[in-house]
Amino acid sequence: MTVAGNSSVSASAIFYSCADNHSRRTVDSPRNQRPIDAYDGRDRVGRLLCLARISAERGLERDCREYVSWARYIANACGWVGLEARACGVLGLLEVGLGKFAAAVEQFDSCARMLAGAEREDSDELVWAADQVEALIALARYPRAAEVCRSEQVRAERTRSRLVYASAARCRALVADTESFVMEFEATVRAYRSVPDDFELARAQLCFGERLRRERRSVDARAQLGSALSTFERLAAVPWAERARRELEATVRHRNCAGDPDALTGREMQVAMMMADGATVREAANRLFISAKTVEAHLSRAYRKLGVRNRAQLVRALTASARPMRTQLEPEPVTRWP
Repeated sequence: MTVAGNSSVSASAIFYSCADNHSRRTVDSPRNQRPIDAYDGRDRVGRLLCLARISAERGLERDCREYVSWARYIANACGWVGLEARACGVLGLLEVGLGKFAAAVEQFDSCARMLAGAEREDSDELVWAADQVEALIALARYPRAAEVCRSEQVRAERTRSRLVYASAARCRALVADTESFVMEFEATVRAYRSVPDDFELARAQLCFGERLRRERRSVDARAQLGSALSTFERLAAVPWAERARRELEATVRHRNCAGDPDALTGREMQVAMMMADGATVREAANRLFISAKTVEAHLSRAYRKLGVRNRAQLVRALTASARPMRTQLEPEPVTRWP
């Protein structure tokens, strides 16, 4: 199974691997595995969950479930509740990416049951609340989503963790009303940029773009969705890229009037925005994983639809069509904590 780069890594190989070169073992089945010391076992579980997470992001369902299965075997045998709950959280992410929101909520509920009564340090680094809120909202379970949001905010204050703070920010943005959602999502984007985590940043931008589209702010939505799509494609996060692409396509309303950005397709808008931001044709091609000729073709069609002839006119056309909104996020600290 291929997970990261061009390397092929099997879950069983990770299971039997050992961080300490002096304590390597060779056995032929988990049942025959000799007792696992804490350092060795935690190292194995950590690597398995890392690979499971990458597989979940990329929508590699079979690989993800296999990694999680081995990780849970070790964690359960050693009584590591926090690590076992983290494994369930990874499965929850996988289900959200696959659009199986009910199954995702079941996984997150399992996490909560596992951690009930556990020591706080076991759960401080476990971050899945934003995924849970996203799944709950998809199922129209708004009161429960608000409850999870409040709990995550309390946890952010207690842990003083930037990662948990970013998670709490995304929860607030997901449940925010029409008047406050822009401010909350901007805070979320700043938070994930400071972590940093490209995948979670792209997810925040995806949710931001989806909300903007629902509020009929298609041009603003495309800015967020285009950025998210580029990141997902770079990370080979296939299900998330497909979701971002669908949202971009949904913002397209074909009109015959020249100069209307709504006449652009999702890819044409991506290329136009990159060029307006100063990217070269080659840079845009590399970021979008397409050829320079394809970029030039998209750009030519965008120029024609917008009725412009050069980059300066392109910038003006895109700027004039956007509703007032802060698009340059200030690099302010995301928390008051050191």
